[in-house]
Amino acid sequence: MLMWQGEAAPSLEMAVVELAGGGLAARGTAIRAAPEPWTVSYRLETSDRFVTSSLSVAAWGADWARSLELWRGADGGWTAEPGGPLPDLDGALDCDLAAASRRALDIDPAACRERALKSGWDVCSREFESNLERCEILAQPKLILASRLVRESALDNASSSSIRPSRTRL
Repeated sequence: MLMWQGEAAPSLEMAVVELAGGGLAARGTAIRAAPEPWTVSYRLETSDRFVTSSLSVAAWGADWARSLELWRGADGGWTAEPGGPLPDLDGALDCDLAAASRRALDIDPAACRERALKSGWDVCSREFESNLERCEILAQPKLILASRLVRESALDNASSSSIRPSRTRL
């Protein structure tokens, strides 16, 4: 068990970390007394090569409480409770941004470039364009009911009967 005083005193944190087979399981609690008291409890589990498989966080204070659970599936997809599937995170390996950025340094640059070329702006633009369909414009003009915009200063000299909706032909 590890225990330490947090950076912003008065606070205290304790954690238990178990290493096994290239992964870890950690759980801990942080407590802060001032300026507003709160507590946060967390549980983190990783698989082989320390890839995050789940993270659970619960926090509460005097008149509030929040919780979040994240799971990474075998297919690399993430799910949150509350929230459901998180497709924008598919393929992410870690919930810790610092660890994720260090791990990104190990990615093969050629593989990174190849993936980027498959999802760059030009590729996305072509895909968007391929989904567009021609739409015929109607030959009939449409009537739109529009309100005149009258500045507050103009209201001083205008009667309320002169402020009416107007019809505009397009």
